Amino acid sequence: MVIVIQTRLLGKRSYATVTGKSYRRRPTDLGPLKWVVFGILVLLFCINLAVPLFILVVGSFQQTTIDIRMNSFTLSHWEILGDPTVWRSLVNTLSVGVVASTVAMLAVTLSSSIIARTRLPLRRPLDVFTWVPYMVPSFV
Repeated sequence: MVIVIQTRLLGKRSYATVTGKSYRRRPTDLGPLKWVVFGILVLLFCINLAVPLFILVVGSFQQTTIDIRMNSFTLSHWEILGDPTVWRSLVNTLSVGVVASTVAMLAVTLSSSIIARTRLPLRRPLDVFTWVPYMVPSFV
């Protein structure tokens, strides 16, 4: 409903972003602080990515993730990879993902081309229809 009201209020107006030379990005010279900033970035990388990934991998080799000890390493969680059903499920999941994303990409390309480059009478409703995923809550 909001999109329809916005379309009626704004009509067929066109908008463009105007930038000038003042917006050009330039690298900032950090001088002697560049190694301190680099160290902080490496620390953030370790905290946010490397440590959780390490804990995930180590936890997959433990009998329980509550108490990680050296004498409780096991490969029992990885035995499922020997089951052919798991591999069929993986291939099926990847196939559905590739096909769905390809079809979605083609549909979005076609609809955006119609909306931006043609004067077809149904292009406005198609434009409103493309906003539906943003208006409807997603299900997880």
